[in-house]
Amino acid sequence: PDELRQVILNLAANAQDAMPRGGTLAVSTIAEPHSVALLIRDSGVGIPPDLHERIFEPFFSTKPNGSGLGLALVRRVVSGAGGTIFCESALGAGTTFRIVLPLGLCFLPAFVLLTVVPVVLGVLAGH
Repeated sequence: PDELRQVILNLAANAQDAMPRGGTLAVSTIAEPHSVALLIRDSGVGIPPDLHERIFEPFFSTKPNGSGLGLALVRRVVSGAGGTIFCESALGAGTTFRIVLPLGLCFLPAFVLLTVVPVVLGVLAGH
């Protein structure tokens, strides 16, 4: 759970950076037949199509002071939990990260409500 919390924190921080004038950050879960999906959606600037393939590469960053380790770590943690992560983005329309985890981690909806939502709210409040 601590590693999954860090995944959400990284994605929420990236979403905040992508919305310099404010916007919407939505976190939701979807129960699927053999898995649970966690969706983190923002209304930010989006990711250029030519960068989609590179965003999970270690040391790749579009931020001036970015280390390029955030999304690489996110993918490693999700993969280590037996899951996968997908990114859908459109310039000017925001980005959605979809994390799909095996149903064995069925505590995910409760985990989101009890730990992820407060973390996201803390990020947005600047804590």
